[in-house]
Amino acid sequence: MSEKKRPSADELLEALNVKAIRALRRAGFGLPRLREMARGEDGDERVHAIVAEFTTDDTQRMVRTTWPPDRLPRPADHTPLTRRVIRRWTLVLLFDLAAGALCWLLTLAGNRATTLAVVLALLMVHGVWVMRGMPEAPGHRAAAILAWVGLPVLLLGVVYGSPRAYLDIWGRQATATAYSQTWTHTNGTAPSPTCYVQLPDGQVRELLTDNRTCAGLGSAAARPIPVVYDPAEGVLPVSGTKASLNLGRDMGFAMAGLLLVVLAAGTAVVRTGAAAGG
Repeated sequence: MSEKKRPSADELLEALNVKAIRALRRAGFGLPRLREMARGEDGDERVHAIVAEFTTDDTQRMVRTTWPPDRLPRPADHTPLTRRVIRRWTLVLLFDLAAGALCWLLTLAGNRATTLAVVLALLMVHGVWVMRGMPEAPGHRAAAILAWVGLPVLLLGVVYGSPRAYLDIWGRQATATAYSQTWTHTNGTAPSPTCYVQLPDGQVRELLTDNRTCAGLGSAAARPIPVVYDPAEGVLPVSGTKASLNLGRDMGFAMAGLLLVVLAAGTAVVRTGAAAGG
């Protein structure tokens, strides 16, 4: 059985993790200096000896990652660290965009319990994936925290803004008759008003959460109010006009969450690239 070929000095330096790079820097051997040494006579031998002396005798241990730690060892990944970080953060961004799209669809479907369960599941997967699955790189912890905060903000904006965004695009403005009000009392909490409207086409629908409008009705008789509604009955109507839907607030919240994730990815990639350059 043939002996496994030892990596060249360049391959070894590309595969080093951030802890090994920092240990070499403290010893006065930054990556540019080591690459220059590798081009000299007996360069491979000298670089391997320096790396082994100031980091560990087992080069496989320096580039091996485990998840969870010390339980499921993975084969050493000799892909350059910067490329691994870019690849991982690209997957995170795609995951977050897919999560936002899924929550958009579930919110429009109107099943609140399912939407809540899926949101919680997505947050758990995202948190574990980001915090525990990232390659060790400069600033990866701070970037992961930013991304961990960003996804809940993104999903919250999507869940609250989806119905109004849908109505802004496909809804119709009309005058409906608010004819009934029900006060739901929950032990230990303030009463929550719910009111219903009769739309121009005869549908009777619950008004999407709007405590101000419902409370304003009081015990008065039915009266006309402006609403934006979905003729296909996919989304509950809201009081007011399209101009008063406050899309900027909810969509701005979602965009702020996405921006946090993009900022985290950019920070991680830039800092890793700077460290790899020595």
